[in-house]
Order: sequence, then C-alpha cells, then structure tokens
Amino acid sequence: MPFNVGCWSPAISGKHRDIMSAEKAAGRVWNVYHLEGQALALSKSLMDDLNHTIPEPNRLGWGVDFWFCWKSWRADRKNVLDGRVKIRHPFVCGYNVDEAQKEMTEFLAMVGGPNWGLELRAHPWFDQFENNLREVAI
Repeated sequence: MPFNVGCWSPAISGKHRDIMSAEKAAGRVWNVYHLEGQALALSKSLMDDLNHTIPEPNRLGWGVDFWFCWKSWRADRKNVLDGRVKIRHPFVCGYNVDEAQKEMTEFLAMVGGPNWGLELRAHPWFDQFENNLREVAI
C-alpha cells in the first residue's frame, strides 16, 4: 500500500465524537490515533495480523475500533481519517448504550488487561480533534 494504511474511515457528521468531525477534517486526509467505528475499513494486512478474527465477547462492537486502531499504529501503519469523504451518523443508535459500554469495558480488558480500556479512553488524544492527529497524510 502506498500509505501503509491499517484503518480508514470517512469523516462523520451528526452523532460523533469531536475526533471524527467532518467540519474539522474539511477535505484533508489525516493520520490519526483513533477512528470511531461507524464506517471503519481495515486493510488486508491488518486483518491478516489479526488472523481475521475479533475476540469474543463484543456483540455491539464498542471498543473494537480502539483495538483495531491501536494494533494499526503499533505496527507503524496509518489510521486514515479521510475528510474528502463524509457520512452522516444519526443521533438514534438503535441499541442500549449502557449494554454497549459494558461490553466495551469487558472486551478491552480481555484484549489489553483490566485497565487498558480505561487508560485508553482517558488519554488526552481522545478528547479533541487536534489531539487525535498524528500528521497530515495528504
């Protein structure tokens, strides 16, 4: 791959954390630490690294995006937030947020240890768009 990409996502409008802001990404391509999982794509090389599996349990998918992105940048691949592409994520999610949060905590503890998910969520680069940027990719 020309950019050694692990994960790719369009920018998001509607319901999203600031780090995925379509307005702030504004037509640029960014290498970031974390991408939310609304429309996340993984490279074949990253999927090969993960043996094409996601450890159980994680029925609703929260936290898997953290794990994918962490594995990607630890392998020196880029996590690309593509501001040239924008999707809208509706404010209604259709599932129980408390249940999803519980599954995420259990999943991250399983793949990274009991405090891994909490430390990751508290890290400053998850607060604001600017703190999530590693570099401009294009």
